[in-house]
Order: sequence, then structure tokens, then C-alpha cells
Amino acid sequence: MPDIRIDTTGLAITTFQITPGTQPVMDGNHGATVSVPAAGQYEFRQPIGFDASFPFTVADDGTVHVDSPYAGFVHGDGTTLTITGIPVTIDGRTLAQDLDPHSWYVAADGTTTLSRASTHQINLLPLHSGS
Repeated sequence: MPDIRIDTTGLAITTFQITPGTQPVMDGNHGATVSVPAAGQYEFRQPIGFDASFPFTVADDGTVHVDSPYAGFVHGDGTTLTITGIPVTIDGRTLAQDLDPHSWYVAADGTTTLSRASTHQINLLPLHSGS
């Protein structure tokens, strides 16, 4: 049973689940170790109400591999899967009130509101579009 480390430190939404399997929702903000049942293909999912996910492969020795279409926002380095996301800038400076991202965003200082006084860069996973 290979162990892999999942690092979502750079994301605005740090919770995730690995499927298939019975892994609980975890928080990778400080890195999380996940035991996958066997080598094979898995999917990283953010359980937040929309489809932010990508596949990855785990080898017998626990080495993770991510296909090239996802290389812009995730990479495998040995037994660690690091998800950096895509940087998005939110500019609310012309708004009459601060932005409340409804609990999906928590800043390093613990605040959950994006101030209208400045711009904010957050890193998110791209969503799958319907076909």
C-alpha cells in the first residue's frame, strides 16, 4: 500500500479527496499523507460543489505521475503531489462592500473576507466544462 504526500498549501481551497476509495475529505494545507490501496490511477477532487479535479497515477514504489495537460497547476515529485493551482486576481476596489466568498476562502491570517480596499491573488484549480 503506497503512501503519498499531498500538498495543497498554495491553493485557496486546501481540502480534497482522493478517489476511487474510501478516503475521507482531508486538508493538505500543511501536507497530508494518504495511503492508496495499490498502484494505479486515482483522481484528486475538491469536494466543493463543482468539478475541480484531475487524474494522477501512483507507481508500485509510491512515485506519483501527472499527465502533461495538468503540468501548469500540479506536479509530482517522487512520492509528493503538489497542487499549486492557477493564479486568479480578484479586484473588488470599485465595490461598495467587501467580498464574502462563502467559506471557501480562508486567508493565512484566518479571515474569510476579501477586502474591497485591495486586489487579491488566489490560486484555484480549473473547472471541467461540460461537453
